[in-house]
Amino acid sequence: MNSPDKKNPDVSIIIPVHNREELLGQCIDQIKQTASGSYEIIVVDDHSQPPVAVSEPNVKTIFLEQNSGPAAARNQGAALAYGDILFFIDSDIMLTAAAYRAMMETLKQNKYGAVQGMFSPDIPCRNFCSRYKNYYWSYNQQQMDPHSYSLCTALFAIKKDVFTDAGRFNESSLIGEDREMGFTLQQKKIKILQIKDAKGIHCKNFNFHQLILYHFQSAVATALFLLQIRNEPVQDRTAGGGWRQTAGIILSPVFIISIAGAFISLEKFFILAAGLFLFYIWITAGFVRFCQKQEGSLFAAAAFLMYVVEEATAFLGLCWGFLRHYIFQKKQLDFRFGKGL
Repeated sequence: MNSPDKKNPDVSIIIPVHNREELLGQCIDQIKQTASGSYEIIVVDDHSQPPVAVSEPNVKTIFLEQNSGPAAARNQGAALAYGDILFFIDSDIMLTAAAYRAMMETLKQNKYGAVQGMFSPDIPCRNFCSRYKNYYWSYNQQQMDPHSYSLCTALFAIKKDVFTDAGRFNESSLIGEDREMGFTLQQKKIKILQIKDAKGIHCKNFNFHQLILYHFQSAVATALFLLQIRNEPVQDRTAGGGWRQTAGIILSPVFIISIAGAFISLEKFFILAAGLFLFYIWITAGFVRFCQKQEGSLFAAAAFLMYVVEEATAFLGLCWGFLRHYIFQKKQLDFRFGKGL
């Protein structure tokens, strides 16, 4: 076990947390067992109730006076960091030695300004919604271009001077701040690498309500982000989902309506439903096979249905985001995610 170095660290490991004390302790223990070299650990408590208790003497803890969101929490940690490399990790990520080593070695080659790790398909949560969402993230991350600027900063490292030059995370974005950071890095032509073999174990737990709310809020944030960059030259405008996900979102309400029509014996609806069903089978084939390999055919069939529900939720979220902008003139988000970071 390598203890943190608070005096002269090369790497500052920053953990934002909100109401996840149990997972935070596991996260810190895992870092101490897997991280190598000289590093410090900075925990930023985003106004947890009650405040998190960190018993480790070599861990620096910052307490925010109000719940400000993950962007503000990460920025506060970065402001007090001594390391030349900022390593951001969410409190529900269990770091592996291979992931930490691969990310640090890549950054030290000076070819890239930032690197991102992936989510392992392994997950300790046993309920369907948590496992489904983790597989969804894990599969899509593996399909992305390794040089994509569509970031997930749950497991992310960046050189401190690059982070400062990028203007830090946008604290007005309570959701999707990682997407905006990716856009800024692209505009500044900073090279990044998504390391496929650098996998952390994601322990985020979802029930059905939380999963749908998460997807809806993410879609609202995506709509506002797309409006923000609509006049800018951007390569990753679909935020990593590609045309298949875009088509799936747009057609999802039509698919659901056609299924409802088919159940009341309207022949035209039945034909439309059958055609769209085959289309969704096609666009989700890789993901469904991935789920089948992990959990079997029954789970894969349920994952297919959940995918359609999520895409319909995303459609509603995008519509609401555009309405907020054009009708209500609200260009920022004013809600928080669930119970924690």
